[in-house]
Amino acid sequence: MAGESSQHRAGTEQVTQSPVAAAPAMPATVYLKLENGESVVLNGQPLEIKPGSSGFAALNLAAGQYRIEVHNGSVTHAQSLTIDKPGTWLINPDN
Repeated sequence: MAGESSQHRAGTEQVTQSPVAAAPAMPATVYLKLENGESVVLNGQPLEIKPGSSGFAALNLAAGQYRIEVHNGSVTHAQSLTIDKPGTWLINPDN
């Protein structure tokens, strides 16, 4: 069975099978509602991201803690986000 060790005897030789490594975690998808001209900063680093025709931009993020800022001129909307499992988030920074 996958994930379990198994041992087989062939004469006096012993063969041991290592457990199967876990698959890497799937990232979370975070959708941001953006207006034209707004910029996004993720954990202090500016991102080159533009909204699609729906008005949303998508980020694929691994597990971790994030601070997302949306800048529009002198106005900044910020949100902290902890991702601890795969999933989908929808963020509307105006709320």
